[in-house]
Amino acid sequence: MENPSTKRDTQFEKILRVVEKEGLQGEELTASQIHEVVEDEASVSSPHEVATVLGYHSNDPAVKVKEGSPYRYEFC
Repeated sequence: MENPSTKRDTQFEKILRVVEKEGLQGEELTASQIHEVVEDEASVSSPHEVATVLGYHSNDPAVKVKEGSPYRYEFC
């Protein structure tokens, strides 16, 4: 069974690749919007899982988490 931390790291890397490929850096996106773009390539099952992965990596300089309702994420 895969370590949850390792799985989150892998998903995060895949999310970053798809965001870069789609040219979405610098845009503020919700977890739902991100999920729509990455779900097939990043193995994330829901917007909640996207938010969990990105929240886990909130200290990474590649993503800024912007509090609000809903949270928004900006990729650098």
